[in-house]
Amino acid sequence: MMRVVKRVGVGTAVAVLLGTGVLASSAAAAPVGCGTVITADTTLTANVGPCPRGGLVIGADNVTLNLGGRTVFGKDRTGDGAGILIDGHTGVTVKNGTVRAFDAGVVIARGGSNTVQAITARDNIGSLKGKNELGDGITIRSSDGNTISANTAFHNGPFSGISIIGDTSDPAGGSSSNEIVGNSVVDNDVPSTEFGPNQDDGIRIEGPNAKDNSVHANTVRGNGLDGIAVFADQRTGLLNTGNQIYDNTVEGNGFHEFGHRKGDGIILFGLPTNPAVGGADSTNVHDNQVHGNAANGIRVNSEDNTITNNDARGNAAFPGVTAFDLRDINPTCDNNTWSGNLFDTATPLCTTAP
Repeated sequence: MMRVVKRVGVGTAVAVLLGTGVLASSAAAAPVGCGTVITADTTLTANVGPCPRGGLVIGADNVTLNLGGRTVFGKDRTGDGAGILIDGHTGVTVKNGTVRAFDAGVVIARGGSNTVQAITARDNIGSLKGKNELGDGITIRSSDGNTISANTAFHNGPFSGISIIGDTSDPAGGSSSNEIVGNSVVDNDVPSTEFGPNQDDGIRIEGPNAKDNSVHANTVRGNGLDGIAVFADQRTGLLNTGNQIYDNTVEGNGFHEFGHRKGDGIILFGLPTNPAVGGADSTNVHDNQVHGNAANGIRVNSEDNTITNNDARGNAAFPGVTAFDLRDINPTCDNNTWSGNLFDTATPLCTTAP
């Protein structure tokens, strides 16, 4: 199953944030409030919010925004924009605090080589309807070489806790060589009764053109749909290839209440029956702990992948679901390499190599 999701362009996010902003020529010297543009190293000394149309905007390269343990918060309604926006800048660090109750917590758009560290992104909820479709705790859009480390993403949605995407309004703007490491991505499961079919993954690489990204040493637990998902190319021809998924703990995902599909621990999307759709090919999935997920532990719908040395026992945990610890949709595994995995159930036989 390939999900094609139209996401809002980065320009829309910028417009939402700057609509009522206060421009600070020297953020370190000026009071910081909703809409402030940060142009120098800044440490918050008080909470910021409630912000009706976006929180803080990074307005220069190579600056550090230290939340100082404080909170930047919105009004907990659709249309609040992004809590912290880094748009078109490089070498920025955002760290040490909480961002909550926006449409997205921290948004990196364009630019690159930025760091988001020790942030708690929680209760950031966008919408599946209308023009504002942020809906992630922390998201990278059309940007390369960023590091998302040691953060907590909790109860964000309806898309993900942490995501890497290529903006569908600019398919040439890929997202490559980003690192998502050492994060806790837990309980991102927005109620589907409010937002329609639950799409809440823990970590998603959506693309198009999201290549050579690394997702490792994360705890991904209790998210609504899939734990870690790498999407197909959305019929753009710009494949999401060469991604690395390793040393993660992926447990108890996929138990959302909406009835269309129970989630997998790790899934690589594609359509082997339709060669016109490029899958999440050439992905390396290794040394992950994948247990107790509602449907499959590791499911592969794409080609030329390597799935090795994972412990994927005890999945298919939702009563009555037909699923396996290891599952390859390709009947002969179609150039996928499966070896050294621990499992209870697997299909087809080519997934069971010792």
